[in-house]
Amino acid sequence: MQNTVPTTRSIYKRLFLPVYLPSFMLVMVNAACLILLPVFLLQQGETAAVAASALALRGVGILLIDGPAGILANRFGDKPLMLAGGCCALLAMLLLVFGNSVAMVMLASCMVGMSNGMSLVGRLSYITDECDVLERGRAISFIGGIQRIGSLTGPLIFAFLAELISYALVFGLMALLCVVYLVCTFLFVQVRSYPHRKAIPMSGVFKL
Repeated sequence: MQNTVPTTRSIYKRLFLPVYLPSFMLVMVNAACLILLPVFLLQQGETAAVAASALALRGVGILLIDGPAGILANRFGDKPLMLAGGCCALLAMLLLVFGNSVAMVMLASCMVGMSNGMSLVGRLSYITDECDVLERGRAISFIGGIQRIGSLTGPLIFAFLAELISYALVFGLMALLCVVYLVCTFLFVQVRSYPHRKAIPMSGVFKL
């Protein structure tokens, strides 16, 4: 009897371009913002309270989008949700490149949080639908590993570059990573119909 259990290597190979590579790009950007935005504000002469507020607004962005993200994925699909997350991060980086005001940084921080929420929910939903039950545990656990590696390398690389060049150029490089994320997601994430999904009304999403 032939063994039909998928190998770990085959799972990672199939998901590398649509999920793992773009995930790593965006995680690096999101993690770097945790360090760069507060430090950037402090170097601009703002108080520690303002810098902490910028950091907190990233969490606000995640909180605002986490609930609706699942419903949006169910209604419009995983790929549009992942693309929306990448576009949100790209716009945030462009705000940081061309705007130096506190308000722009605060808005960008909130958008980075929303990007993180949308892209993560989209990726996990995509893996759930694309992978067999025997594959899901390994596929999702590798996402966790990517999160940790990106959270380590992103702040290290971009904080070091910020000291060598400038914050504007670093934010521009981070915008390029967002573009790589969008290109990989657009080209390699498959759009399929999932009969088990049912339309969920958007009304009442924000009701407590």
